Amino acid sequence: MRPEDPDLGNPEPHTVIVSNALTNDFVGRGFEHMTVHVGRAEADRVIGTPENDWNGSLSIFLKRAVDAQRRGKNVTIIGAEDQHDESDPLQAPELIRYGVHSVKGTEGGRVAAPVREIYERGNVEQLDLTSLAIPLFALRDAVKKATGIDIFTDREHLDLLKWVVVGTHTNIRVFNTADVLRNQLGCHNVVVCPHLTASSNLAEHNAALKTWFPSRLVRVMQSVGETCNFAGIEEPPIDLVSWTESCEIQPKEVAEKLNPDQRAILETIFMGYDSVVLKTLKGGFSGSLLFMGEGIKQGAKSTPVVVKVDKHLQIKREIDGYSRVKDYLGMHVPAISDPVSMGEYTGVKIDFAALKGAPSTFQALFEKDKSGDETGDLEERLGEVLKTLTGSLYENTMRPASYKPFKQSGLDNPQQQVWLRQNMDYIVDGSSESDIIDLGNGVVIDNFVQDFDQLKALDRPVTGDFCAVHGDLNFANVMTDQRGNDMYIDWTHAKVDMAEIDFAKMENEIKFTMSKDFTDEDMPQLAMFEDFLMDHLTLPDIDSLPENLDFVKNDVRFAKAYKLVLIVRDRYLTCLRNTEDAEVSYKTVLLRYATHTLSFDQRRGKGECDLPALKYALYSTSLLVKQLKEIYGSR
Repeated sequence: MRPEDPDLGNPEPHTVIVSNALTNDFVGRGFEHMTVHVGRAEADRVIGTPENDWNGSLSIFLKRAVDAQRRGKNVTIIGAEDQHDESDPLQAPELIRYGVHSVKGTEGGRVAAPVREIYERGNVEQLDLTSLAIPLFALRDAVKKATGIDIFTDREHLDLLKWVVVGTHTNIRVFNTADVLRNQLGCHNVVVCPHLTASSNLAEHNAALKTWFPSRLVRVMQSVGETCNFAGIEEPPIDLVSWTESCEIQPKEVAEKLNPDQRAILETIFMGYDSVVLKTLKGGFSGSLLFMGEGIKQGAKSTPVVVKVDKHLQIKREIDGYSRVKDYLGMHVPAISDPVSMGEYTGVKIDFAALKGAPSTFQALFEKDKSGDETGDLEERLGEVLKTLTGSLYENTMRPASYKPFKQSGLDNPQQQVWLRQNMDYIVDGSSESDIIDLGNGVVIDNFVQDFDQLKALDRPVTGDFCAVHGDLNFANVMTDQRGNDMYIDWTHAKVDMAEIDFAKMENEIKFTMSKDFTDEDMPQLAMFEDFLMDHLTLPDIDSLPENLDFVKNDVRFAKAYKLVLIVRDRYLTCLRNTEDAEVSYKTVLLRYATHTLSFDQRRGKGECDLPALKYALYSTSLLVKQLKEIYGSR
């Protein structure tokens, strides 16, 4: 496809390789003293050494590109090289900042010998640069000469061009060139590769490849082989590129389930490692990927980190949440890396370096304690966790507020009644249309759907406390280690809201989600247990319970749940500044979470609650609706 085709006829795809800053002053041997030089190690990596016949990763790629040219392939190489003039006052700022370099006519300004030899075998369009930015008009002319496409005006053919941007410096020239092509000229097919770029600033080199390029919609390809395939040139022999391949994702069965974007994100996050071993972690039901990752390089293993991959908006919310609370909680929240984005997905690395030894979630500790022997330790840890949250986060952000509890909890949504009916019918068939709902073993409740709907009309403003809250403080989102260090994770839902949010969520988790050992035969006792909890916002010590609740002390399942709910309630009431309307606010938020729990049906693949837990949550919902109707009505 040449310019002699004025109408471009039937144009074909064409690869354009833009090679940046490969003069001696940037990569040449004997020029390491120059400010702009990338350093001997980086230069050897991409250009090669005499000992390996100059088979650096970039040299190999350029050789293959020239070979493709000689076979008649549509491949253009544009050499964008600094050629400075010390006498030009317009160039003075760059030469002052980076030192006098690549002066035209000097040895330092010549393309480094190994690269020059490659260029002399092929057809290279040379661009002389006198500033940090690539000259757009000269670039336009070079591309038009090679392809017949005017990148300024011929918009309909831009997608025929496949751009590979290589060279030095990754964080300056390479980034500028790729960004201009992708976002100013509108060329969609722009890629870079870690093995084909180099920089004297390795921190910014990595930051650019992991964050800057993906955020500017420039594709980061993790291997020379993949980049060759994209460019339509022959892939080098494996013995030449084995050390420039992408990080291998293990185990194979995990890697096979990843789509191309998810795979590219993980390869980029673990860029520089030979392989990464992923262990799938138990997460929620949001569709996010959650792994424990351990990078391996030359047999050495990195410190394990958690890696999360999800849709852009979800990860953005999580990063925003961490930013909101980091100043208050410090080392009690993990360090989160800059995001890596590919396609519709974004990934982050979450570092739990502050946790030592075998860290565990509170949920794992709860479920592990079958005998009750470790409940005391869990009580102590829960007390410390809530003490830190109340003292460092809630109290520092708390302010008085007037609000309608039912509305503030999102229960006024017209769909709530629809969802409530559907979930009731799944739990007890036909229950939403029956006057009496039989939960089994002698426990029955009145149909409360109409009463639930009436709460919206009874909702009245109350005075309470607003503060920054986690928003999803379940026991899987609190971690601890063997030394007693605690950490709060997954701040996706962090916001300023009612102080009741986190406490009620934890109580809900204790009763319905984590207590998995209750059966249908326990329904009578579960009903008595819940009646007492809802009749007493302030709870007595377990040894002071009435005689009819002796089973709570004697049954480890009930005892464990009661002791932890007691701690949650105590911490909640202690942190409040406005307690007058605490009961109506707390019970309304409990209602919010109880109704939500009704959908966590394990049988339908929507959660981890089995049928007894769902029935218990349905009983609690009924009781809360009845009590709130009385409280709202009395107000």
